[in-house]
Amino acid sequence: MKLRAMTADEYIKWSPLSIEEYAQDKVRANGFTVEEARKISNETFSRLLPSALETPNHFILVLE
Repeated sequence: MKLRAMTADEYIKWSPLSIEEYAQDKVRANGFTVEEARKISNETFSRLLPSALETPNHFILVLE
C-alpha cells in the first residue's frame, strides 16, 4: 500500500460524494433536514477547502 496525492480528476469525482455523505451524517447524527444538512456541508467544504486541492497546508491523499 502507498499514499499519494489525489489528482484533480479524482477530486472532481470525490468532492460531491464526500459533501453529500457529510450531509447525510448531519441528518442522522444531528437531526437536520436534508436541505439544512446540504447547506451546512457545502459551506463547510467551501470554508475548509476554498481552493480545492490547491488549498494551502491541506493534503488530500489516496491510499492504493
